[in-house]
Amino acid sequence: MFKSLMNDTTEYLKKLHQATHSISDLFYGEPDAEAWTYFSQLAEGLQFTVQSVQVLETSIRQKNDDIMLLKSMEDFLRSLPQFLQDLEQAVASQDHVLTADLIKYEIGDLVKELLTVMESKVSS
Repeated sequence: MFKSLMNDTTEYLKKLHQATHSISDLFYGEPDAEAWTYFSQLAEGLQFTVQSVQVLETSIRQKNDDIMLLKSMEDFLRSLPQFLQDLEQAVASQDHVLTADLIKYEIGDLVKELLTVMESKVSS
């Protein structure tokens, strides 16, 4: 089950990372209804990712296995809430450029960092 969840989460992270770039581009102008729909789907995707990473993290911790992967997961789970809070504030203040930047450069980079480590583990 662990290996399957690792593979599935890694594949999902690839799609999520791509989505951070395409969705953020929609916010560098005046976002339309479609942009907000994609934004909502991104939020749901991040929630799903957090749940998957938490399950994987628990399993790794129980096995006392793979400290590098564990640290990467902990960093993701620790950093994401602050980025989401910043994102919420940017949306509330209708700062669309900041919204786009946070999606692309903060959340996108955070997803990419975790993805890189997970890809190296899945392929080994």
